[in-house]
Amino acid sequence: MNDNNEVRAIIQDTLVLLDEGWGQGKYYDTVTKCYCVAGAVWNAADKRGSSRLAVERTFEVIAGKIKSDVINTPEDKVICWNDRVGRTKAEVVELLGNAYAFTCLMDQDDRELNNANE
Repeated sequence: MNDNNEVRAIIQDTLVLLDEGWGQGKYYDTVTKCYCVAGAVWNAADKRGSSRLAVERTFEVIAGKIKSDVINTPEDKVICWNDRVGRTKAEVVELLGNAYAFTCLMDQDDRELNNANE
């Protein structure tokens, strides 16, 4: 599986977990059964048996879709964004959809580059 396929799979599985319950302030809340984005990414990746590199790449892709001047690690950027007061589940789903779409565009660019080099 190429890197973008693995990232997309993690994002898809993350969306399933967040559909079951999204929250703020904790990776996973055992009372409400809700995940923050980062907690859902880690859980989805763990269930898939994904490598740490795939998880880091997933955070890089998601963080790249966040408009922020905050300089942090990609995971920290995602956590801060998720936990902002007033953040909504709809915004989270939109962010992950944009990150997913971005990986599709990256694959398309790679195919076009390969075709140009043939």
